[in-house]
Amino acid sequence: MANSLLQDLGLANENNLLSRHKVSSMIEKHGGARAKEHAGQKNILCLKFDGRKDLTLTNDHQLIQEEHVVVMEEPGAKYIDHFTPSSSSAKDVEKELHDLISEYGSDQSVQVIGADGTSVNTGKRGGVIRLLELHLQHPLQWNICLLFMNELPLRHLFAFMDGHLQDQELLLALLEKTWKN
Repeated sequence: MANSLLQDLGLANENNLLSRHKVSSMIEKHGGARAKEHAGQKNILCLKFDGRKDLTLTNDHQLIQEEHVVVMEEPGAKYIDHFTPSSSSAKDVEKELHDLISEYGSDQSVQVIGADGTSVNTGKRGGVIRLLELHLQHPLQWNICLLFMNELPLRHLFAFMDGHLQDQELLLALLEKTWKN
């Protein structure tokens, strides 16, 4: 996406185009530095986390789908760390998150936890946040992003009004026709 933007702006050349290797090495270099910055930090009050399933290339050149979770500290959106839980289940994500909180010595100080509104995070009995509250043995203020609440009803509304488009070629042709008019 960044390369496309550079090309659109007429700024693309061999020196500034991004490759996966450049991005990976920069994340490794600077992500590690940011984690070390926070290593001595204690008493984190607010953590936010977000996960995403990505295709990951393994050492034996197989593509597998893995959950990757990024943890930030608020205020200031400071990067704390990231992890890959053994599965996408609430229990596994909570375990990794609790280990991270313990590593920072913030078991008692963390008061606010933020996440998106998916059920795996917000389930009242088995969601990540509820399991974390039980593990920490104190309640947390839940800071939930509600954008997901808008997404599904709007997706269904558009599908109802426009009809379901299964064929990508048809969708592209429809969009092209609309843009030309």
